[in-house]
Amino acid sequence: MGGELTNPNKLDKNVFSIYSIGDNSYGNITYLNKKELNIKKLFMDNYYQFFAIDTYNTLFSWGLNNYYQLANGKNCKYLFNEDESELRKRNESNFSVISAESKSYITKALGKLFYSQIEFPIQVQKIKEISCGDGFTIFLDKSGLVYSVGKNDKGQLGYELPNSDAQFVDGVKCNPKVTCIDYFKNKEIKIDKIICGSDFCFAIEYVDLNELNEINNKIPEDIYSWGNNEMHQLGIEENKYKYYFNPTKATYINKLLKEKNTKIQKLVCGWNHGCILTRNGGIYLWGNPFKEYNKKFKDIEQPIDINNIKNASKILDISSGFNHLAVLSLSLDKHQKLYTLGANEFGQLGYEAEEIYTEIFNEVVVPKSDINENLEITKIECGAYHTMLLMGNSLIYGFGQNNCQQVGRYTEEFLISPKKWNHSMVSFFKDDLKTDEKVLKGMKCCNGITCLLFKNRSQLEEEQIKKDELEINPENLPLKLN
Repeated sequence: MGGELTNPNKLDKNVFSIYSIGDNSYGNITYLNKKELNIKKLFMDNYYQFFAIDTYNTLFSWGLNNYYQLANGKNCKYLFNEDESELRKRNESNFSVISAESKSYITKALGKLFYSQIEFPIQVQKIKEISCGDGFTIFLDKSGLVYSVGKNDKGQLGYELPNSDAQFVDGVKCNPKVTCIDYFKNKEIKIDKIICGSDFCFAIEYVDLNELNEINNKIPEDIYSWGNNEMHQLGIEENKYKYYFNPTKATYINKLLKEKNTKIQKLVCGWNHGCILTRNGGIYLWGNPFKEYNKKFKDIEQPIDINNIKNASKILDISSGFNHLAVLSLSLDKHQKLYTLGANEFGQLGYEAEEIYTEIFNEVVVPKSDINENLEITKIECGAYHTMLLMGNSLIYGFGQNNCQQVGRYTEEFLISPKKWNHSMVSFFKDDLKTDEKVLKGMKCCNGITCLLFKNRSQLEEEQIKKDELEINPENLPLKLN
């Protein structure tokens, strides 16, 4: 995915300017010619397929499409711009040393987006979330229904797929059509959130608090899972099958939430593991994040509390790569601190470790490159093998794999400690006269790619006014389920 997906001089309401840098092996960063897009929603995980929705409620997709995961009914390895040269396709991912000429890739590399050419069963304006796995994609609409498309060799689509409805790619059964998961529809279960691992999925049930007329934090929520369970990554008690082709209650996780009298604040997945942050500050891990590094490491069948962080008044956020976790905590002296655990073969933990992986959280120290820098961490984001930090005053730091400059450094192949982004923010806006209007609001990462999300200042001021109005009139606050 690449470059600026929004015309900066024609920003509409609720629109992001999105810039990215990194791996272009599968058409993730391609040129966009003579096309202006106002993207309001961007969906990406660690698996090379990308989706976006514009202000006209058009759904776009691009990137890897070897198992129909882009939901456009086509089967091809990836989608590039038609007029791209083979040379650019091959080489865009290999600019670990940037020349003056190739620096323009950062500002000019724009994603050519492909919208669905087949009948799509969801009205785009009603899409709430999209989550991407390895070769498949799931969609959630605002009514609580879940849909899926792509690879289904391990049940990751959430239903049995008859051979008559399937397409086979290298012997792997796939569904090229976006199809509703009937389990949730038939049982009238409303789903509020979805998340994918490599070949397994979770869905959090929606609970209508107004109907139940109960106190918010005392309402239990059911978690459902399906797909590959070879390493107990589904969080279920009865391990009858290796693969679950239909959603089933994640009984271990549900039992944990009930026993702790808490709810999920955030759920993240890696390649073979799941992890939740609960509202009472627990961090629970299950599956097997270290199988690749230690064949004797036993699967974690029941979620275990891995929060060994001391002197933390609150856990603010968690993020997961393929085999590592990052946690942002608020210390007792009100400073935000970063902790990581997991695999470290590319330095994605941000510190040197004796072993190739570590099972406990250790603090990551971010060194100042300038005494006047504000190093208060405001956001953390893990890619597959790298970790990015958004700091005060819009500073960006990163560490881990950098073979495609996804950490934003010119020369290093990987970084074992946090270093500041090399690229000047001004370079992103060299064709925009309103550079001072841009405010960096967030990041998204995937395997080999980092995206920066900007909003214009006037838009943020308008959002703040609306937020203030809601705080003045709390009865108008919308129901929010985390």
